[in-house]
Amino acid sequence: MVTEGPDLDGWWVATAGKLGGVRLPKEALVDLTLRLRNGTFRFGTDEGRTVINRHVQPQTLDIIPTRGPHRGRVVPAIIEITDSSLRICCDLSGTCRPHDFKAPAGTRRFLAKYRRVPIESR
Repeated sequence: MVTEGPDLDGWWVATAGKLGGVRLPKEALVDLTLRLRNGTFRFGTDEGRTVINRHVQPQTLDIIPTRGPHRGRVVPAIIEITDSSLRICCDLSGTCRPHDFKAPAGTRRFLAKYRRVPIESR
């Protein structure tokens, strides 16, 4: 795992989301909290590993659940990160890494914007 650039580790809360062309309601965003730490993740009841490649643009992230209902799958994603925000687009079908930050109708793409939760707020 490459570690140059803003640190991906932290607690992230969703500020916007779209799944297959449908904008997620604000109430649904509460369930999309993401924890990233030392190449691991927790998202809902799924936990596992992450592999990031910062040498390509957009940066790529592979999400590999090892516990939970999606265990055994690989979810290919792209990310854009700053110190306080994260944008992620992934293909929930696991078949093809997105090449842009879009989640059009008729796809299993998930697009979300996150903000970092300050340590004192956790």
